[in-house]
Amino acid sequence: MERDPAEAVLVILRLLATDAGGRPLREGGSTMEELTFLARKVRADHVLAHALKAMGWTTTKLGALWGCDQEVVDSVILRVEEKYPEYKVNTVEFENLVQAAEEASCIIWARHEELKDSDLALASRLAKQEGKLADRRKAREEQIGSQVRRKGEAARVKWPTRATMLKSAAGSDLYQRNLVEDAERNRWLKELAKQIKEADTCDVSDTNQGLFAARIGKGRRANTLRKHVKTWGQFIGWLLATYGVKWPERPFQFADYLISRALEPCGRSIPVNAYKTLVFMEHAAEIPKDLQLNTSGAIKNAMEEVKLRLEAADQKPRKQAAQLLVAMVSALERKVMERGAPHFTRAFAWYKLVKVWGTMRFHDTTGVDFGSMRLDGFALVADLTRTKTSGPGKRISVLKLIVSAEAYIEERDWMETGWRIWEALSEEAGCRERDFLLTLPTTGLEHSSRRMATYPAASGMSQALFQELLCPCTGGWEHLMEIGVGCIWSEHSERVTMRTWAGAAGVPETVCKMLGRWTPSVDQPYDRSIAAQVVRAQIHVAEFIRKNIGRVDPFGENVILQLVEDRMLALGYHMRVVGVQREKLECFVTVGRPLKRVNWSEDAAAAMPQGSHGNEASESSADEDEDWVVIDAATKKSTGLVLGDYVVSIIGRAKTKTLHRYGECYRQPGVHYRVFESFGSELPKAKMYHRACRVCFPKAVKSADESGSDGSGSDEEISSSSSESL
Repeated sequence: MERDPAEAVLVILRLLATDAGGRPLREGGSTMEELTFLARKVRADHVLAHALKAMGWTTTKLGALWGCDQEVVDSVILRVEEKYPEYKVNTVEFENLVQAAEEASCIIWARHEELKDSDLALASRLAKQEGKLADRRKAREEQIGSQVRRKGEAARVKWPTRATMLKSAAGSDLYQRNLVEDAERNRWLKELAKQIKEADTCDVSDTNQGLFAARIGKGRRANTLRKHVKTWGQFIGWLLATYGVKWPERPFQFADYLISRALEPCGRSIPVNAYKTLVFMEHAAEIPKDLQLNTSGAIKNAMEEVKLRLEAADQKPRKQAAQLLVAMVSALERKVMERGAPHFTRAFAWYKLVKVWGTMRFHDTTGVDFGSMRLDGFALVADLTRTKTSGPGKRISVLKLIVSAEAYIEERDWMETGWRIWEALSEEAGCRERDFLLTLPTTGLEHSSRRMATYPAASGMSQALFQELLCPCTGGWEHLMEIGVGCIWSEHSERVTMRTWAGAAGVPETVCKMLGRWTPSVDQPYDRSIAAQVVRAQIHVAEFIRKNIGRVDPFGENVILQLVEDRMLALGYHMRVVGVQREKLECFVTVGRPLKRVNWSEDAAAAMPQGSHGNEASESSADEDEDWVVIDAATKKSTGLVLGDYVVSIIGRAKTKTLHRYGECYRQPGVHYRVFESFGSELPKAKMYHRACRVCFPKAVKSADESGSDGSGSDEEISSSSSESL
């Protein structure tokens, strides 16, 4: 590229570098930033300028190409042509545009900073040299990265815990896994007994040492015992160094420990965990209740003070799991049904959907008795033998997982298809009888291994699956999510998703608690209606979603979409790409057509047959449930009605009569209701109908009857108090 700028171009650029008052312009917010303006002045193609702007090129960035090697310039041109395959870049016009951009940048810098040309040239050379060094470092890093394998083959020297090592060796062998858990619990029981005996808080003779060691565990699991032993060990170490005792004798000793931890400062949960450990240890050591310190006012006061201090030091809100978007759940259903996808990928998408509709946390899946899992005609059922609220030592030993076969958004058959894949993979791997749900895949993702997937492994598989999800577009299919966006969601997002959906869909709070087994009661196994309530709630939510796609957002997904935008901007994505990503994930609108409610009435549900979506029988909630239908001129002509006529619709077996005013609401005679009576422009008396349409008559018609001109008092009662749940 030879430097030979035309004098006319230089004059134009110098004029552009100043505003109407002759003051120098900064780049950004001025005509100088518009590459299309420069392209027009140097007679370059304006399409080229638009393409460069869309790819993030500015006047300064483009001017920095002046003096670079021809290979760099050619690579930029190649990227433009790859981005826009239908456009062919003219090399001469591109070089002219680069030269004009470089001249414009120099003039702006010199005018604004009052710099000399030699200073600008030196700064430009240094910047280009730094860019070349950065490119060389990046190329070197990529070369090294391509030679290093992501997963090594070295033997593990130390596992996070001894139990993790032994469980990994046991694999899917239930007997060996149970032996490992029993041995781990016995180990921590011994450590607990050792701490209590060293403190010499109770009289344990040689004759009852075995019985004492057997009862101090209080039925807690190995992980709980491990947590209490380690927490108490930290406290005893501080207590011995501070007060020279091995057990707290006065309340102020434990209170001082809490205050000292708060001064570190520590996490907000540390004092609470320490207090729980104090309560556990005093009960395990069988200290008389009147001598226990956990009921002391000094400790309770210290707890409140520490809580205030820690919350004042760290006022950040607690980070909660983000709910999955409806578009993502629909894409998961399509992935299960995608025949060309690897078997384990489809199976893992099914696993994610079961977690969503089953309202499961990740650790719930590690306690699923896979051998008990079966697909009945109406739902998928399984036993949860070991979760946060079930298993040995809990109020309920076994909880039930149930997911309705009618719980779907787009693909009705995702449940059965995915279950058949999981059955085949499990039979092939020889792990049909196991006590966990998710296994690790083999190389190629076509088969399953016998090893249980840990939380980090499941998280990695979820992020990989997000990159494989597809969405329909005009030319076929394209990826739903950009790289790095999936990090917003964790392995607990499925549980919060169903809870959010159920609350927005109007599911009663008592049933919502049944969905996620939030507060299981002791008599729950005897309540045979729980399964029916859960299935009904899942069907209700699914129908609510299907009816409201494209309407006003009922789930607050705009908050999650804002997190997506912030994440993409932090990763360096262009605003245009961020906008496209938001469009792919949006299923609802901010302002638009109102929501369509699905009635949860017990009577309506009992009367509605299985699989029915409610036609005439659902007219009782017609204000919310009916579809919007566009009526053509022929339909209007066939009814013989004019705008403003009073019409009474007759619906259902009970012949429920609803008063409408033609043209005031979207319901049309002969379309939404086939049987009706027309009263023309004369308002019928209250005894001629059971209720008035809330859309046609927002304030009802009671005032007309109360004037005494129409009907009697009994008619007024019928019109004003008739139920909306017919």
